[in-house]
Amino acid sequence: MLVIRKTKSAKNTIEIKYSFTNANLEQYTHQALAYMQAQRFFVEHCIKESKQILGIDQFQTRKWLAWQHQVALHFMISSFILKEKLRNFEELPLLSANDIKKWFVFKPYKEMTEEQFFDQMHRRHKIRQRDINNSYKRI
Repeated sequence: MLVIRKTKSAKNTIEIKYSFTNANLEQYTHQALAYMQAQRFFVEHCIKESKQILGIDQFQTRKWLAWQHQVALHFMISSFILKEKLRNFEELPLLSANDIKKWFVFKPYKEMTEEQFFDQMHRRHKIRQRDINNSYKRI
């Protein structure tokens, strides 16, 4: 079965996404299939974050065991970042892996005060929220 999703962007362009599925139509509604297809964004975002922020694409191992250790460490770091995002969701709903990484880099060097660091992070979050609002406003 072919699932087609059509969305309008903020620039009044229409984006059409196609995907094939072997899901049983008797088991799922059309809305459920569209929802499942849209969930791919979050999986792809997680992979992108793993590559850009956590460096999963920079593994340089020569033995199978070393690769397994590297992946295990990556999963531990990813789990820690997810727990931090969930723990701080009430106060910082837009907390990203990059924010957490910057915090750990900031701590030992202290190139700015903590207040300056958090002001900078809150400014990034305001810009991020503005971009989200612009992207998802109804036309």
